[in-house]
Amino acid sequence: MLLRLVKIVLIATLLYNYVAIVPSVFAASNSFATIVNPVRGGEFWGLSDQQPQDAVISQYKLINGNGLVATWLLRFDALENSQIMQFFQEIDKSQESGIFLEITPSLARTAGVPYKEKGVFWHDADRVFLSGYKIEDRKKLIDAVFDAFLGKFGFYPKSVGAWHVDAHSASYMSEKYGISGVLICADQFSTDNYQIWGGWWGAPYYPSALNILMPAQTPKNKIDTVIFWWAARDPDLAYAGSSGFSVQANDYTAHDLGTDYFRKLLDIYLQNKENKFNQITIGIENDYSLKIYGKEYQAQIEEVKKREGNGEIKVLTMKEFSRWYRQEFKEISPSHVIGRWMMTPQYRVSLIEKGGKKYIRDLRIYNEKWPESNFLTANPWESLSLNNPYKIDSLRFSNQLKEVNDLNNTRNIIKEFGTQNIPFEANNFFLSFFYLFCFLGLIRLFNKNFSVLAILIVGSLGLSLTMIKSGLIYPFGMGFWGPNGHDGIWHIALINQLAQGRLSHPTFANFNLLNYHFGFDLLAALIHKVTTIPVINLYFQVLPVIFSLLTGILVYSLVKRWIKSESAALLSTFFVYFGGSWGWVIDWLKNKSFGGESVFWANQAVSSLINPPYALSIIVLLGSLILFLEYLEKPTQKRLLALSLLFGVLIQIKVYAGVIVLGSLGVLGVIGIMREKNGTVLRLFLGSAAVSLLVFLPFNRGAGSLIILSPLWFPHTMLAFGDRLGWIRLENARQAYLATDQWVKWVLAEGLALLIFILGNLGTRVLGFGWLISRCRGDRGDRDYEGNKGKIAVLLVLILLISLTLTLALVQKGNPWNTIQFFYYFQFFMGILTGVWLARFLVLLKNKLVKLGLLVILVILTVPTALGTLFYNYLPSRPPARISFEELEALDFLKQQSEGVVLTYPHESSWREKFTEPKPLYAYETTAYVSAFSGMQTFLEDEMNLEISGYDWRPKREREIRFYAIDNKEWAKSFLRDNKIKYIYLVKGQKMNLGLGDINAEKIFENGEVVIFNLVENK
Repeated sequence: MLLRLVKIVLIATLLYNYVAIVPSVFAASNSFATIVNPVRGGEFWGLSDQQPQDAVISQYKLINGNGLVATWLLRFDALENSQIMQFFQEIDKSQESGIFLEITPSLARTAGVPYKEKGVFWHDADRVFLSGYKIEDRKKLIDAVFDAFLGKFGFYPKSVGAWHVDAHSASYMSEKYGISGVLICADQFSTDNYQIWGGWWGAPYYPSALNILMPAQTPKNKIDTVIFWWAARDPDLAYAGSSGFSVQANDYTAHDLGTDYFRKLLDIYLQNKENKFNQITIGIENDYSLKIYGKEYQAQIEEVKKREGNGEIKVLTMKEFSRWYRQEFKEISPSHVIGRWMMTPQYRVSLIEKGGKKYIRDLRIYNEKWPESNFLTANPWESLSLNNPYKIDSLRFSNQLKEVNDLNNTRNIIKEFGTQNIPFEANNFFLSFFYLFCFLGLIRLFNKNFSVLAILIVGSLGLSLTMIKSGLIYPFGMGFWGPNGHDGIWHIALINQLAQGRLSHPTFANFNLLNYHFGFDLLAALIHKVTTIPVINLYFQVLPVIFSLLTGILVYSLVKRWIKSESAALLSTFFVYFGGSWGWVIDWLKNKSFGGESVFWANQAVSSLINPPYALSIIVLLGSLILFLEYLEKPTQKRLLALSLLFGVLIQIKVYAGVIVLGSLGVLGVIGIMREKNGTVLRLFLGSAAVSLLVFLPFNRGAGSLIILSPLWFPHTMLAFGDRLGWIRLENARQAYLATDQWVKWVLAEGLALLIFILGNLGTRVLGFGWLISRCRGDRGDRDYEGNKGKIAVLLVLILLISLTLTLALVQKGNPWNTIQFFYYFQFFMGILTGVWLARFLVLLKNKLVKLGLLVILVILTVPTALGTLFYNYLPSRPPARISFEELEALDFLKQQSEGVVLTYPHESSWREKFTEPKPLYAYETTAYVSAFSGMQTFLEDEMNLEISGYDWRPKREREIRFYAIDNKEWAKSFLRDNKIKYIYLVKGQKMNLGLGDINAEKIFENGEVVIFNLVENK
């Protein structure tokens, strides 16, 4: 019995090995043809001698008469056409009806979605395809047409189609309506202004959930629906540039080709025994002339019938084939060969032969996580550009042909050409390790003090959330929340320049950096060079966490050392992290929401990190104050030198901090001489001033001219501007009192505006005035403020006075509101003093419930600003700005090129309204993003920063505009040569009048959104 069992096992093993080694025999029954006829209704109908139902009736008679089945995809206007619907109610039930997903005015009206009336053609991509609409509107359009279909047929369809269906819409229809098949247009480079380039060449597959042209590589990331290709192309002739070489009758007859050519294509697609199956889709739309194409269409159907009769193929509807495919291939799609094209879920590759040698002419290494264009954003263009990234694309670049010997080894191909990585993607393992390290470090430091630990963790998280989501990769590209889409990009551009050891201006070619405090950027550049952490992740994900933790730790340490009070240190840390304005009250009264962070002009504590130089200046200032206490106790030369250096460099980190601290130290030093004949602080002031002059003057010689005296500008504009408090009646009254010499009323109006400005911005931190009042009152017996500790108190009062005075007196040329940053220091230290005073006040309260109640009320009144700011500005999944995958790919390519000046297109503010959020950075604002992500110097970018810094940038912009519009090639070449321009970077919709030959340029990169040119003379 045992011997017999062993023999059975051995025989079974041998049979299994034989079956596994010997290829499966190809069965003719595994070849399929699918007839699909799109049916359009009367909207945009262009044939005078043919009605929408005429071709449908003729096609049906032909198909049904030959005993065949077809899929009929009806557009919304066809569903609304009574004659068409009467016909479909009567046809044979073996025929399949589905939806043709072109958007028409009637569908948009039914769905309640705006339809773009303006355009050149009805089939402009931004209005005929779902991808031209916002995600919310796509769902409305889909629901409307599916409801209409249900109303006509009594069931939901299993098949849909259009020349383009985006992956998001396909996923939605698959999950909600259970569709099993999607028909889209086969690869074509430019037909009908639609560029669809880089998918599988004519073979069905499961698409990635992020990209309809990308085969899914894992079951969890696939859309469980089968992709069919409309107008399958000639594997050779169509790649050369003309999509007219396809199985569609109207295409190949335009090239004077007939049914023999159609038979040739059928052979190519249906007779390859290397494949596990073969399939092709044929058909024609009902708005093509029966007189012109009816006879050839009849010949196609008869040829298909002949092959089915011979047992060569099976004719299935889309629904039937999708069912078969999903039963046979339950996980991912099998590899497929068509002509000289090989497709796998990992890549597609195409060969040509020249001189007896094989060359790769097209190669795409797939990454299923690479989203398609407009996956989550509305396409604003009349054209369509869908491109999967390429390793070789000899249609675009004829010199990219690469000789190859073995194409059968997937691993070798990917090893040689590399995987298709997502550019600028963060290292999630490193970031996770870094955050864990910070968390464990905090626990180690404060493991016995849960209150401090909790405030530090929650407070740091709140501050960091304004930053850490930006600069990461999402399905819409790289996202930027809040002002990070401008300010953060500027810092990244500058950090990259400094990391290369240059002080050249990143966005103003051939000029050095002037009138800008770059201390933070220099520190970040040094950290980047030492650690090799990518600048963008260092800026958005690493330094914010470090800065937020250090801020809380240093505030806690300073107050505890100064006041010797645990509760004061805790409360001060709380107000520094969460302090906010009363703007949330105004926003609630106006809009029933908790926004309004800057209603009274100033950003609040939650926004500290979106201004990294400010955040770093606070850290340096807090550390300096702690050391200052030690210096006052024991004024050694080492401490004097260290403090002089720390206080002195503040001006190069944040000029506002430097001015405030130097002024405060100077006054305190004079007080020390006058009262105590003690020059300890004055020596520190002189040392700090010397360092400040040394680090500031060489780079800021014209900075003084950027400041303008404009008393009470902030209180006035707070009243006058609608995006601030907007109390127009009070502002008008103030001006009227001034004009009519009603001085008492004018003073009262001015005083009220000033009071609203200060108290409105401070919020609950107004309690800090309690500390100031008690100090001015000079409470006797208060030992906390005797001697050296008293000098810290005086220094803090001076910081408050100077920061408030400068805020109320000065504005900045170009951007007057920039000087509000003086006020940030006033708010910060008022937060500390509020904590100190509140701790003192709570000691006087004996009832614990009253204490607890007071603290709860203060927390409730304090945190809405932080919570509202995060909720409305930084936590939404959709940011205001982004860089698309196509631009990231282009910028990564540019980054790999040799150094040179990049010419971009002049910023057009009108483009901002062209796009839905998240808007591309080139439309969002004038920014430094090309310089930031390429590491190159640009000819002119970020005009806003140039204006703030006092550069005369307008002549450059005029020359730039002239270059793109001019037809004088000698002037253009001179312009490029004189400005040492090496690269031209253009996105879709941006063009120059001259040709490449006119300026001696060559194209070195192109995808669906970006083209980059290299200036040959300036190599």
